[in-house]
Amino acid sequence: LDIYSSFFSERVIGEAGGTYDWSEADDDSIKQNNADLYAKLSYRFEKIWDFEDSSLALEYHHTRHEDEVFDAEYRENTITLVLSTAFPYTF
Repeated sequence: LDIYSSFFSERVIGEAGGTYDWSEADDDSIKQNNADLYAKLSYRFEKIWDFEDSSLALEYHHTRHEDEVFDAEYRENTITLVLSTAFPYTF
């Protein structure tokens, strides 16, 4: 499930989403739960020098894997700051 919305004349863009899945066997040999979640907030600049479509984004990603058979759990949280741009190029 993903959600996307823009604000202030599409200068600020927010996104959020994620997935959840589980695996289970009848003989109890497998029993796993997995979740991946993300959120992103970005700001689009008008134009920086000759670059076009420049944006600065703050991204958050959460991952969780749980195995109930082996009593194991893994969690990871990541926050990144991303500067992206494009520049006109012809050949």
